[in-house]
Amino acid sequence: MLISTRSRARSDDDGARANKRPKLEVAPAQAAPAEAEEADAQPALPQRHPVLWFDEGNVIVAACGRSFRLHSGVLAHHSDVFKELTSAPALAALEKLAGCAVLRVEDEGEVLAQLLQIMYDGGKSRWFRAEEELVSFAELRSVSIIAHKYAVQEVLDVAKAKLSRCYPSDSFKSLNGPALGQPESGVHYRDSIAVVQLCRLMEWTEMLPTALYQCATLPDITPLIDGVRYGEELVLLDDVDTALCLEARDQLAAEYRRTLKILFDFGLMETNSIQPASCMKPAKCRTVLARLASNALVADTWLCVTGADGIDTFLNSDGIEQPCTDCWEALMHAVDQRAKEVWDQLGEIFQVKPWPPSH
Repeated sequence: MLISTRSRARSDDDGARANKRPKLEVAPAQAAPAEAEEADAQPALPQRHPVLWFDEGNVIVAACGRSFRLHSGVLAHHSDVFKELTSAPALAALEKLAGCAVLRVEDEGEVLAQLLQIMYDGGKSRWFRAEEELVSFAELRSVSIIAHKYAVQEVLDVAKAKLSRCYPSDSFKSLNGPALGQPESGVHYRDSIAVVQLCRLMEWTEMLPTALYQCATLPDITPLIDGVRYGEELVLLDDVDTALCLEARDQLAAEYRRTLKILFDFGLMETNSIQPASCMKPAKCRTVLARLASNALVADTWLCVTGADGIDTFLNSDGIEQPCTDCWEALMHAVDQRAKEVWDQLGEIFQVKPWPPSH
């Protein structure tokens, strides 16, 4: 199934974007024929789930490709949506199969099974053991979307916490979240495109600027145009976010060059506003910094589209010769000031308010 949200238009009623939960399709009430005749009249159930089929369950949930026999009390405990769908009046109005109410939904069976398993396992689920078990981004995304549909808030809270480690909003020094791109997080830079879509759906506004920043600074812009694929599903940025990211690339590249210019000025200008008076060997330190600036040019770092954070990676690389401690601290302080300026602009660049968020 191909999914594209490219037609979204930015307007005063932008709140009506795709944050609304999809309408649940429930089979209409049927007349009450004899049980044998009813079984013949109703569509056959999809394949039973091998685990989530409880003989004592009082409701059968039939999804695409899978059916589940469940306890309405468990569903209602975790989900207000399921609570309404499996209330006594609602169950009485549903079709019956072998005396059990059948709730038909349009969800993919395997995805719904992931959510149901979390609901039944509770605190024992690996979903809630962030430090012990890896949850891939593809799974995190699909479970989050269906958890949003059924308003399972505890699952959404965990998903948000996991992603906030990759897309932080609390400090300019954590622009590249400590977990982003690391194997233990399961979230990679290309996933930022789908993260933007999730943030729009869930209204996780505080993560949008850093997620859009990661989209805009992808070395290869192909995913910005062609999207990223999860199984058979293609996830695209909408037209507005695509345009924002493409425009931001030029702006962030310019901001980065301004940041890198600090290094050039420090290394090439005998009189500058950065070098501290406490430096005992100013000429030697400037020579070291001039060499760093030259190496940055050779490495094409000058053209890097990273806005606020790339220079730190370069300056802290193994084997990089450094000036004296006082000069190094002065340089990093100046770089941090520039990074903070860029951080403060992210809300304006990506049209997200308020930014920075209050914590």
